Amino acid sequence: MKNRIARLFTLIIVTAVTYTANAQSNSVSSEVNIFGDTVITHHDQNGGVAYKVTKTNDIMGNKITKITDESGREIKTLKTSTDILGNKNTDVIENGVQTANIKTSTDILGNTTETVTGPQGTQIRSVSHSTDIFGNKNTTITEDGQTTTITNSKDIFGNKVQTVTGSYGQVQSTVTTSKDIFGNEEKTVTDGVGRTVATLKTSTDIFGNITKVITDGTGQNLLTINISKDIFGNVTRKIDSHLDSQAINNVLQLCAEK
Repeated sequence: MKNRIARLFTLIIVTAVTYTANAQSNSVSSEVNIFGDTVITHHDQNGGVAYKVTKTNDIMGNKITKITDESGREIKTLKTSTDILGNKNTDVIENGVQTANIKTSTDILGNTTETVTGPQGTQIRSVSHSTDIFGNKNTTITEDGQTTTITNSKDIFGNKVQTVTGSYGQVQSTVTTSKDIFGNEEKTVTDGVGRTVATLKTSTDIFGNITKVITDGTGQNLLTINISKDIFGNVTRKIDSHLDSQAINNVLQLCAEK
């Protein structure tokens, strides 16, 4: 069940933050330093620094995201620039060497395409975003000769429906998002034959603290996330789960969708 959930959530999310925590419980805090940089700190189970993500701009207006380990050593840097046509170009740098390039372009219809190439210019992945005449948003991912399409639409009740299909149009998974009368959100994940794989319920208390609870198809708790904000605006996210770290990472990607 854990592996099936991990694979399913990986298909659902195209681009998301990758969490590399090894602990079963961790927390995330965010702050702005004296230079105006946003620093997101991921803590390990003991409250120590696991790694940091720093977001800043250089003098040319290029956006730079730097990931450092617990000792401050640079792990990866993303440098994003924008040309005069509005197309974005991101260089991925590891240990001082460019390992990948991500180009984002927009056609005359407003459809966008993101192309990832390796250090030799070989295409690794292509992601296209478009909107059909019904207003449904489609994302098509091509990688290793396989195509996956993610369609976002609404049903007759106004619920959001996200459907993942494979290269031949076969349904692989569906996520239906609804809200109760109190505004609490619920996501139900089903597989290709309509069986419920997981349910995510989100609630907010009177102080604005958010709780996300994910259960499997049998109702067993898989993951609980508590998100709170202190009086200074710093956000803390605590995760409790019995899952292994890879399954936690993929579940967190689903939560980051919102």
